[in-house]
Amino acid sequence: MNLKEEIVKAVQLLDETLSREQKEAFMNQKYDDIYTNHFGLGMWIRNHMLQPDSSLYKVLNSVGMHQTDDMSDLLLRLFYIHLHTKKATRQTRG
Repeated sequence: MNLKEEIVKAVQLLDETLSREQKEAFMNQKYDDIYTNHFGLGMWIRNHMLQPDSSLYKVLNSVGMHQTDDMSDLLLRLFYIHLHTKKATRQTRG
């Protein structure tokens, strides 16, 4: 279990699962408002990606994250950064 690998896989899964419209709506939020996704996308993450037997859950637990609410919040924030980084990269490439 490698933390970086598990995070990358989780972010890729979110990127592949959400529609373009869903990703755009998510990106159009302010970073400080990501918490508003707790019962939407956050709940989906908790129900589908953070089962106690999943490697993602186990690796996050091993580094001191014990609450799935905290884990899903982290993943939401990393996904937000990922999407904005992708957008910035596309813009600089023209």
